[in-house]
Amino acid sequence: MAFKNSLKLLASNFSVVWKHLVYVLITTLISVGLVLAFANPVIEVLRESGWIGTASGLIKTLYTEPIAIFDVVKELALTFFGVIYASFPSIWFSVIGLVLCGYFVPTFLAGIGFYNVTSVVQKQMTSLLCVGYTQNMISTLKSSTKYSLMKIAIKIPFDLVKLFLIVSFFRLSTSFFTNLIFLSLLTLGLILVSGLEITSIAAFAPCMVDIGGNPFRSFSKSIVPVFKKFMKTYSNAIVITLCSVLVNMLLGVFTVFSSLLVTIPASAVFVAIFGNVVYLSSNQKRYYLSKSIIVNPSNDENKLDTKHQTGV
Repeated sequence: MAFKNSLKLLASNFSVVWKHLVYVLITTLISVGLVLAFANPVIEVLRESGWIGTASGLIKTLYTEPIAIFDVVKELALTFFGVIYASFPSIWFSVIGLVLCGYFVPTFLAGIGFYNVTSVVQKQMTSLLCVGYTQNMISTLKSSTKYSLMKIAIKIPFDLVKLFLIVSFFRLSTSFFTNLIFLSLLTLGLILVSGLEITSIAAFAPCMVDIGGNPFRSFSKSIVPVFKKFMKTYSNAIVITLCSVLVNMLLGVFTVFSSLLVTIPASAVFVAIFGNVVYLSSNQKRYYLSKSIIVNPSNDENKLDTKHQTGV
């Protein structure tokens, strides 16, 4: 029921998606601008080494041999990191700047936006209180900053596991047949890890919004009730991951990626709503599914939420 209720709440709170889209566009421009500020020395090294010319040639082969896409990506990655490693003493400052601005800055800004969405949606769910997106972001900026820094620390191990899976895929893939096999395993692994990540921090932001204070205390308090219903939450998290990937991929391809302007922020809002549903349900707190329906979670795990939805 967590997935179904989250979907209904996404539809009724879709106005938040448009506001979050503006935030995503602004923070993306900031991140891209910072990346470009540090990218010049690295681009120059890649051009002098001939990597850019080689990359252009390899990419052109995909038009005549699309089946060679795995080999092309593998070759580009290996030669890229080889050039960076050989030139690192002279471009270390730019490389570190790219890592900070390409990973930590956007992740930090995304965490602030996610906390704000969680806060806005939770107020709507628990008391039908509509608050302004920008106004709420300003008032919760101190808490969202603490949350985002803590979330980065939690995300890094998951992202390293994902990176390990991707690197292992390219190392083990030696033919088209093995490419297909390991690509399936890679996809499965990434989905399972992403589901575990969502499960681990599902109630973190909602708990911190609810009780405030120290992010360490909020995280430790949020994770206990969630893991008591781990398989249920994890299953829903996997379904959410699958749906997000499929919707973004399919709509992105069929609309020449223009629909990603909606589906990406919608996916973030969906996960934030799911976190609120998980937190409120696991702590036996009532919430509004709509203006006329209240969900009253039961202490009995075997009873579904639908049995406790009553009109008011």
